[in-house]
Order: sequence, then structure tokens, then C-alpha cells
Amino acid sequence: MKGWISLHRSIQKHWIWSDETVFDRRSAWVDLLLMANHKDRRFLLGNELVTVERGSFITSIRKLCERWRWSNSKVRSFLKVLEVDEMILVKSDTKKTALTICNYNDYQIPSDAESDTKTPQKRHESDTKATRKHTNNNVNNDNNVNNDNNNTAGGPHQKIISKWNDLGIKNIVSINRGTKREIMLKARLKEYGEDKILEAIDRIQESDFLQGKTSQAFVITFDWFVRPNNFPKVLEGNYSGNRSKGSGGGDSRDKHKTKFHLTESRSSKYSAEELEALILRKQNK
Repeated sequence: MKGWISLHRSIQKHWIWSDETVFDRRSAWVDLLLMANHKDRRFLLGNELVTVERGSFITSIRKLCERWRWSNSKVRSFLKVLEVDEMILVKSDTKKTALTICNYNDYQIPSDAESDTKTPQKRHESDTKATRKHTNNNVNNDNNVNNDNNNTAGGPHQKIISKWNDLGIKNIVSINRGTKREIMLKARLKEYGEDKILEAIDRIQESDFLQGKTSQAFVITFDWFVRPNNFPKVLEGNYSGNRSKGSGGGDSRDKHKTKFHLTESRSSKYSAEELEALILRKQNK
């Protein structure tokens, strides 16, 4: 089966939803979708004014335990599984847990098109068909407009996209709103600023490893680049240097000895960066 349905939040007040039965994983996932904000909103949390974006919401492990009638460990384990599968992003501190649904637009039609989907309750059959056809066209048009607005290739991230594509490796076409790519980029921009993002992209040109010019055939992608564990390493120049022979002083791999280099044979075969890439590739299989 293809396509999707609209599921109104009022289902949470229905007797079938308020039943005291313990949630299963499918019910818990749908519940997360229902709790996510359908548009950006701000609210006061203690003495702090918090902005929660579309597709995100604020909760706590304790509240989820109560809603789903699960143990603390079961809730944490479930959220971890969803995060590993890149279905959600979780950010916690001492006051709250912020959850973001990745690719939220895949589950919820943009709010500006919702009004176009409503059709009269009582119409002649022919009028209804015509109305539905007109409505569907409106929804499609609104979706196209929304996609154009969300596609930031010509918007605020244009400088970053152009800089990245100048590398000539795995170009990116767009950074769409609500996707994990956009969420990750916004987080790095908030932490480091645009100038540091551009500086880090320059660092890639200094690394044969990141550009796929080594025997390991690892090539950096934009999505890998903006991950929180990878970006600072690129910015700090941990992968900088080339591996051309005869450059004086031997192979640049000798500068990055780690605990992985336990034997001479392993040290002579892989650098620390190459070992890290191999581990990441195995984890993603």
C-alpha cells in the first residue's frame, strides 16, 4: 500500500486511545508523531523562553513512562533505537528532553495546505468530484510552493552549498527544511557560526583522506560532515595532510598513532582516520 492518511490529534481523546492497555512500540511511535508541533511555537519553561520548531516537542522521560505505562529503562531503550535508525533526534538536559521527528514533512502535510483539503460535507456527487479534483490540485500546488520555500539552495545556506560544491566531491542540490541534514546543519551553525563552517570546508581540500584519494576509497559527504562528532575533527584539521611519497619525513600516518595501532603490521596498514572510517562503515551496514 502507498500514500498516507491524516490522523487528527483528537484521536487521543477517543476511548480506544485512552484505554489503560500498555502501549506497544507502534503505538508509542504514533504517539510521538501526535505530540510533535505542527508549526513553530514559543513557550515559557521556568524563567527561560524556549522556541520549539515544527516537528519537535518538549517532554521528559518520566512523562513518557506515564503515557506509555513503560519502565524508565524501556523508554530510554526505545528512544535510543529510534535515534540510531535516524527516526528522531534527542537532546536532553537537567530540565527537559527535546525530541525532533526526522523528516517530519513525510508524516504531516504542511500547515498552510491544510485548509485546502477540507471539502463540504453535503454535495452532489458530481460537485464533490470536481471539488476534490480542485482541492487536490491546490494541495499539490501548495506542496510545490512549500518545497520551493523549504529548499534552501537559493536561500540562507547558499554560501555553504556553493562552497561545498566547489570541492567537486559528492555535490549537494538542496537542504530542505525538516530533514536531518537541515537539522544537523542548523545545530552546527548555532554552535560554531557560518564562518567556521566555511573554514572547515576549506580544511577538506587539505586532506587526501577526506577527498577519497587514499587506498581506502572513503569520500566525505555533507551529511557525514555536519554530524556533531565529525565536524570538530574536520575543523581542527585532524584529517589534514596528503599521503604522497617522497614529501620528506615519511608517511603522514605516523603523526596520528592511537590505541588502535597495537602492532607494527596494523600501524603500517591503516592510519587512525582510516580505521575510524572502516568502523563507521561496518556500523552502517
